[in-house]
Amino acid sequence: MDTCRVCGDGNAKTHYGVVTCFGCKGFFRRTLKRPSEYQCRHNGTCVVDRHERNSCRYCRFKRCIEVGMDPKAVRPDRDATGRHYQGRQRRSKLSNDDEGEIDAEWIRKLPVEMRTTLMQISNIDLMVGGGDVNIDGTMLYPLNFTSIRHVLEDPSVLDGKRTEMRYDSFREVEPSELQAIAHRNLISAIDWVDHLFDIMDIQNLDDKIVTVKHCFAPLMVFCFSVITAKNTNKHDIVTLCNYGYVRRDCDVRWNEPYHFGNRLAERALDELISPFRRMNIKEEEAALMKAIIIANPYIKGLSVEASETIADMRDRIQETLYHVVRETHPKEVASSRFGNLLLFIPSVML
Repeated sequence: MDTCRVCGDGNAKTHYGVVTCFGCKGFFRRTLKRPSEYQCRHNGTCVVDRHERNSCRYCRFKRCIEVGMDPKAVRPDRDATGRHYQGRQRRSKLSNDDEGEIDAEWIRKLPVEMRTTLMQISNIDLMVGGGDVNIDGTMLYPLNFTSIRHVLEDPSVLDGKRTEMRYDSFREVEPSELQAIAHRNLISAIDWVDHLFDIMDIQNLDDKIVTVKHCFAPLMVFCFSVITAKNTNKHDIVTLCNYGYVRRDCDVRWNEPYHFGNRLAERALDELISPFRRMNIKEEEAALMKAIIIANPYIKGLSVEASETIADMRDRIQETLYHVVRETHPKEVASSRFGNLLLFIPSVML
């Protein structure tokens, strides 16, 4: 008889990619459908077995993630009111299709070269955030590679080493997880630079390395800020890429806040997340802004050839961003919105 990989109970079957009991399956589904701010009174060290699994929901959900339960496998239409939901879904299908047509319409209005740029950048954004392994990041990171050069020379060392980057407010992050979170963001920066430089046909490793080092921190800050603004209306938390969040005052509450020292969470909430929330930044705008952060031709140490190529690419991306803004917002505000978006770029250098 199979046993549940979360709590060890018997009579388990495969649910969401992992052998689990029906109790843990239901708990995982409910947590994802109705996110709660679970907390642990014992610093995430509670025993999760069939006798104690209901004692700490924080540790139980953390265990679900650690054993590889896949949030993407949880279907929203598989709930207690499934038939009613499907009926509502059918009734709303027409309006959803209409929205899709509207979205497709504004994209078709873009000049061909800008449509191509938007597609390239959006594809990179999707690839970079995706995962190729179901395992908790603290069990995987930091990886044992000697340098950024090592990874760029042999990208295969990262195969099967990318956890999905999912920013949610299901649980409060433990300080011990911050190193793994930073490491996953470093891999994200490496992937972004590698793909973007392929488009520009820049193969010089030194140019790639200096760009990764320069963009890693601002890219991480921008990503958690823009996604926090989109995913939650709570004004005192910052969501991170491991299904968790940190609080505004985490640097005060923790002895070792790692990269969240110097009031990073507080400043991100006030200077980035709050205005991002008011602006309601589109996914296409966010993806292009990430590329602009990376494509900086003024980084010290870039070769002359790379700097010139990157400058041309950044101009192209910024022009694409302007056209996206112009096609998706009233013409009266398009220019000011575009300018305001670019003004955020220096702010992510927190």
